[in-house]
Amino acid sequence: MTQPIKIKATVMYPYLTVTNDRFNKDNPKYEVTLANLSEKATEALKSLGIKTYYKEDMGNKITCKSTNEIRAYDTEGNQLDGNTVGNGSEAIAMISFYTNSYGNFPQLNKLVVTELVKYEPSVVGAGSVDDDLDVL
Repeated sequence: MTQPIKIKATVMYPYLTVTNDRFNKDNPKYEVTLANLSEKATEALKSLGIKTYYKEDMGNKITCKSTNEIRAYDTEGNQLDGNTVGNGSEAIAMISFYTNSYGNFPQLNKLVVTELVKYEPSVVGAGSVDDDLDVL
């Protein structure tokens, strides 16, 4: 078995404790996108047969998915409430892979948040009513 690799990344779209069923309602998964991967991290992932993707505002990235909740830890080893981890949090991730008939896919073994950006739901997204708007 191949040793996991340790990468530094920016956390984006963390569905750590709630499944993401926006694009596939029949197969909801917990997931997190690990973005802004260094060239060295990208090459190491490719050496494991894992495809990375490039997006202008996120650089090189991968998305790790799971049928189980994804646990995140702080640098002291304490488990974080996954609902508090927001976009832009910085993290160190241990990545291995699993293989299926479509190829190799990233498997997140551990996620340590080094700089937490707390998730704050937007006012409109949190279900509040904006009194400055006319009701139609």
